[in-house]
Amino acid sequence: MEEATTFAEGRRQSTSGQFQLLLIDWNLPDGIGPDLIATYRGAGGSGGAILITARNSVADQVVGLDAGADDFVCKPFEISALRARIRALMRRPTEWTTQILTIGDLTIDGERKTALVHGQVLDLTLKEWQVLWSLAQHDGRPAPRAAVVGQVWEGNHEPDIHALEVHVSNLRGKLAASRSAVRIVARRGAGYQLAPPPAASHPG
Repeated sequence: MEEATTFAEGRRQSTSGQFQLLLIDWNLPDGIGPDLIATYRGAGGSGGAILITARNSVADQVVGLDAGADDFVCKPFEISALRARIRALMRRPTEWTTQILTIGDLTIDGERKTALVHGQVLDLTLKEWQVLWSLAQHDGRPAPRAAVVGQVWEGNHEPDIHALEVHVSNLRGKLAASRSAVRIVARRGAGYQLAPPPAASHPG
């Protein structure tokens, strides 16, 4: 374990070694955490990164996540909650974060945490993106609701199935608004399926 107290020290250490996890404070004496994470990602760093901050606005979260943070912890926080987030991040398979999945006209980027339809970025919240990514991991098969909840809310001991339903509803609306042919279909008893557009039929 290594410790740095300034942006300059953090940049030197993070770009000169291989780390599984970085805990980075937003406010540093000579810079800010999101810039340090962006520098780390720009140097090819693929380890987990958790941004710690007293900022809790959606705009701040967007800045941190766009810089390459995997998670966001707001002060004050319980150390047990931070440890749970660390465990959750360390359990995440590394290859998921570097994968790009394409389903019909939908492209989901696991590294940038973005989704595009016809080359246009969908305006998704982090949780919406995580739900979409989880569904895409099932490679066209129905994803059990419990499996999606367990993956997306793995740091939460009491995940809410209703929250999943809300995010799925929002995703359906955003996919439809983008004119994507991909749909999220509910399969009775099986879960949700991220379904590609039907194959075009040709007259015989």
